[in-house]
Amino acid sequence: MKYSIPTFLLCTLVSLTACKSTKQQQTQAIALKPTPPIALNAVHFALGVEADKVQRDCVMLDKLASSITDSAKKYLVTLVEQQEKSKAEYVVEAKYIEINSHRWVFPSVRPSSSATLHVQLKKGDEIIAKTTKEIGSGVAFGACDRLEKIAVAGGRYVSKWTSNQFN
Repeated sequence: MKYSIPTFLLCTLVSLTACKSTKQQQTQAIALKPTPPIALNAVHFALGVEADKVQRDCVMLDKLASSITDSAKKYLVTLVEQQEKSKAEYVVEAKYIEINSHRWVFPSVRPSSSATLHVQLKKGDEIIAKTTKEIGSGVAFGACDRLEKIAVAGGRYVSKWTSNQFN
């Protein structure tokens, strides 16, 4: 197939402007600094969250805690063990403030789930940063499977957000 010169130039221009990054930007590594020692308080459901069935049947909190510790290595977040909590200058608290295990979203053919995660970074008793993030999933068939996927994604979010507070 033979292309004309204007067509070739147009395709080249579109592909170059679509990328919006140079070769140097693509090869530069993001330099993250390790965080100071941070203690992770036990993750929990906030008071008033109607999640009795979720608490009883799903392992959402365990998945969130393990995802935070696993992804902390990737984002250079220095988490200390609960026994060494006194050595930590900072504390991260994560809790679910809302859980919707079955929600219907038009035009889906099956339910999805969502959960709202509230995260605080404290230095002593002072809150120095906080955020709230709603995460949803419609990929898995069962409610617990969807909520556990949400918990894993939430753990990655907590670690990345915590790292960004120090970088």
